[in-house]
Amino acid sequence: MTSAGQKICGTLIPDDSKSQASVAIAGKWQSDFGPVFFKPDLTGYWYQGSATKVGQIKDWTYDSKTRKLIFHYYQSWNQMNGTATFTLLEDGKRLAGGWTQQSEFGSPGSGGSGGWTMTRDPSQ
Repeated sequence: MTSAGQKICGTLIPDDSKSQASVAIAGKWQSDFGPVFFKPDLTGYWYQGSATKVGQIKDWTYDSKTRKLIFHYYQSWNQMNGTATFTLLEDGKRLAGGWTQQSEFGSPGSGGSGGWTMTRDPSQ
């Protein structure tokens, strides 16, 4: 059971005193790696440079108190599994964070990490 303003998967449930805080993560974002789509069913995807490189967001959670978004992903073009962690900035329009990943086969040194930023698509 969750109460208003608590951590839930996917969408922020606002507390009664901050209805403007009902920022939903779901929707389209522009990112360093291409457009990202967070679906209301707590999954999503992004296009990384081309229509043939589609990253799969397997699940995501958002904590309204810390403004932290975390998701797990899979990249079929290089068989990498990863985790991305972001902070939703005060304006509610930008996510800043990073990613870490490792080959699905777990080969040592096969992964990597780096920064990742996103901006909410203006049409959202």
